[in-house]
Amino acid sequence: MKCTNCSTELISGAKYCAECGHPVSGGKPGKVMPWDKIILVSVILAGIVGASLILFPDHNPVNSQQSVVINNTDAHLQLEKYLGQLKQSPNDIELLTKVGNFYFDSNSFTNALIYYNRILQQQPDNIEVIIDAGVCSFNQGQIDEAKRKFEYALSLEPGHPVGLYNLGIVFSNKGQHEKAAEIWHKILNVAPDSPQADAIREMLNTETKKNKS
Repeated sequence: MKCTNCSTELISGAKYCAECGHPVSGGKPGKVMPWDKIILVSVILAGIVGASLILFPDHNPVNSQQSVVINNTDAHLQLEKYLGQLKQSPNDIELLTKVGNFYFDSNSFTNALIYYNRILQQQPDNIEVIIDAGVCSFNQGQIDEAKRKFEYALSLEPGHPVGLYNLGIVFSNKGQHEKAAEIWHKILNVAPDSPQADAIREMLNTETKKNKS
């Protein structure tokens, strides 16, 4: 089903168009896809000096922003509220972020990008949104575009731990494992107290224990 105002494909059960906010006539509440956070991937860095790397096959980047706290029961009501408010204030950064994050957490990356891009039109150097837009591109299979976004975010803040982590994942998926390891090791130096650094240290400890056994 498409929006009668802008012809954008509508999500199931939507009462407002994700693109233009136009009301959908006759819409009925549908089932919302259970949302999960993009989880930290399982990568193991073996040896700080040698930067050798053992990789598991599945690698996904992590989001930079705090998730929208929405449960499945009131998800549609919350989304409709945000979209209705956006219709009145289409350039409201906070509302655009909430809707973008809602779709992100629903794994609806195409819709999330619509709202992230609207934010970036106003705030082209918004690092958190740039990174999350990069995650959306990655999950759509646009690896080079994700790489471009992560690199741009890091040009604005070279020590951003999530940006570094995600750029490492891009290189890992491209088969450039030494480059990925080099980037991940930077996190231990520039952001030693970050969740990403903690994950790396934990995986290093796990690998060390395996080597000793």
